[in-house]
Amino acid sequence: MSWLRSTFELSRQTALPASVTKEDVLRILHDHSAMITLNPIVIKHQKVQGPVSPPPKPAEDETTLAPEPDDIFASATSAKYDITDRISYLPGHLWDSSITFAGWFADTADGLRSFVQAPLGVEVRGSWRVYSAPAFIPDGSGAPDIYLVEESTIYCNSLLRAFIRSTMEKSHETLHQRLIERLVGGYGGPHDNVHR
Repeated sequence: MSWLRSTFELSRQTALPASVTKEDVLRILHDHSAMITLNPIVIKHQKVQGPVSPPPKPAEDETTLAPEPDDIFASATSAKYDITDRISYLPGHLWDSSITFAGWFADTADGLRSFVQAPLGVEVRGSWRVYSAPAFIPDGSGAPDIYLVEESTIYCNSLLRAFIRSTMEKSHETLHQRLIERLVGGYGGPHDNVHR
């Protein structure tokens, strides 16, 4: 029933330290495994081997924040992963469970696009982009040199909306903090250890 279907958007802008370059950020964004494991609720992931079909296209009445066509997921820089999250349904980890779902990741010139198809009809279409201050802030005065902007459109059952929003806001805040720690601490490439 479509009246139970809900759509909402989340956006997070993170000012990056002056010592960080756009190339540094893109190196991590293009390391899909690093991006997946920086999320604190991810407990494991595995790249799907062999030919991978692109994710399903959005319904006609659904829009996304990312302007590129979905065929970007069929590019040579895209990959599909099986991802397992540990979700806490009650405070204090009184009731935890794990869920496994499919996630597609595709590199772009200025960042990363992602699509997640989770149980119970939850879909998340996201983009991560690196912006320089003049492009992001009109006057650019006194602003950091670059920003990381994450934008997501989430499709889910209306009854799950508040829980999904809260879980994503908390986990992605930590993900952004961990990403900055990695950038400031030095990122050694795809085989560099990441937070688990």
